This record gives sequence, structure tokens and C-alpha cells, in this order.
Amino acid sequence: MRKEHTEILKLLSDFLEANPEQRFGQALTNFGILEFADKQNPGNKNYLLRDIYNDMDISILNRMEKSNIII
Repeated sequence: MRKEHTEILKLLSDFLEANPEQRFGQALTNFGILEFADKQNPGNKNYLLRDIYNDMDISILNRMEKSNIII
């Protein structure tokens, strides 16, 4: 496991431990791991998520750190 994997999992684990009412999918969205394709209109009827297949681990970690989630 890479350093970024460990950090991502720690952030998620700490957050979900502190907020057990949050569903896993909510945490992924709140941390910016999953993003809506249309950020200006995330409520559109298609609810399309952006494909994160090519996102680097460090990019995901950076989004998580910028999400302003308080654990």
C-alpha cells in the first residue's frame, strides 16, 4: 500500500468513526472523492458523477484535504 492510500483511508476512517450517521457514499462525496460532472448544477436530473478512473491518488488526497471536513 502506498503512503497516499494509507492517508486516504485514515481520513475516511477517522471521519466515519466520528460521524457514524454518515453513509459511506456521503463521506466519499463530502470529501470530494466523488464529484458531480456538472459542479454548477449538481442537482440536474441525471445526477452524473465525474469518472475518477484517471485521478492520481495524490489528487484525491489533495481534494480531501481541501474539503474543509472537520474530524
